[in-house]
Amino acid sequence: SGDPARKFFAARLSEFADEIAAITGAKYTEASLSEAVGVYNENRTLLRRFTELAATHPATVTPRMRLCVIKSGYFCDRAEHNELLKTINSRLADLPTEKWKGKRVVTTGIIADSTEFLSALEENGIRIVADDVAHESRQFRTDVLSADIDGIAKRYLSMHSCSLLYGGVTQRAKL
Repeated sequence: SGDPARKFFAARLSEFADEIAAITGAKYTEASLSEAVGVYNENRTLLRRFTELAATHPATVTPRMRLCVIKSGYFCDRAEHNELLKTINSRLADLPTEKWKGKRVVTTGIIADSTEFLSALEENGIRIVADDVAHESRQFRTDVLSADIDGIAKRYLSMHSCSLLYGGVTQRAKL
């Protein structure tokens, strides 16, 4: 996960960007990449805030609702998703912190979007207060620190404790 890995991955990302440009006819610029990184970093920040607020509002935010808010960003424009998240976060922040007599859990794994599973949690008074799910918070746990291909490569290589990426799995329990 050191410098050679970063250089290799950055080169592959650059090749991928060139392939996309060949298909679409639109090559990215420093300005367009910087704008996109800004939008996606804002999305990650808003999603982190949402999961914090969801944890303090377990009566309002059910496991299925939590997943829908997170997953909806995969299917709509991220700038639009940011506006939706701002509204959701603002409304949740305006509510008082909720007491919950049921169980609070942290989920982990690759994906946890089974309707049956989430419904079973809800029916048994269980709420998700945090996660280490690849399809959920691992996607927004870290930001891109520099708005260039190298910065994107560094972000992915800094996603530790993910069995889908590379080593570091021994740190998962501690995380």
